[in-house]
Amino acid sequence: MSFVHPFGSSRNRHTHCHCCILDGLFEPREDGEIRLLHASALTAAEIGGIGEQVRRCLLSWFARSGLLDTDDAREMLGWDNGGFSLEASVRIAGQDRAGLERLLRDRARLFFALKRLEPVNAHQIIDGLPKLRRDGRTALSFPPMELIDRLAALMPPEAYLWGGPGERVGMGPLSFGGRQLGMGDAKG
Repeated sequence: MSFVHPFGSSRNRHTHCHCCILDGLFEPREDGEIRLLHASALTAAEIGGIGEQVRRCLLSWFARSGLLDTDDAREMLGWDNGGFSLEASVRIAGQDRAGLERLLRDRARLFFALKRLEPVNAHQIIDGLPKLRRDGRTALSFPPMELIDRLAALMPPEAYLWGGPGERVGMGPLSFGGRQLGMGDAKG
């Protein structure tokens, strides 16, 4: 199961995937049932090798499909990680349904959490970051309209322009912290 995230924690465009995969393979049994053969624990070197194999395959496919210039793909293959990384530290036991649900809900989350937004005044909103950044910051500060522009740029148009199939949804006044942010009704 893959979740494509078009954003980073700094509200920047940073397309990446979170994938939930089985750590084993299924084998048919003689009685017609199937069983899961668990993979042995992978070493850091083996995980790195899998990440490198995925990187090479994707860059090659991007170049063949015309999504990436062949010379750019070749150059990216020379980079230390070429923009790819594989992190495999989370493992959910087969019977841990609650743990699996928590993991999947986290990966399928929205690209921002309203509870981390804090209005300072009519001209500034603090956006708390989920983790400490390399530069030591724990929050970002935006004028309200800049934050809306950043969030809108990350959201696919169909996510906010359409309701049910074929049903156009008008945007009403936007407000935050009990204050209207200056946008009126948008007629559809």
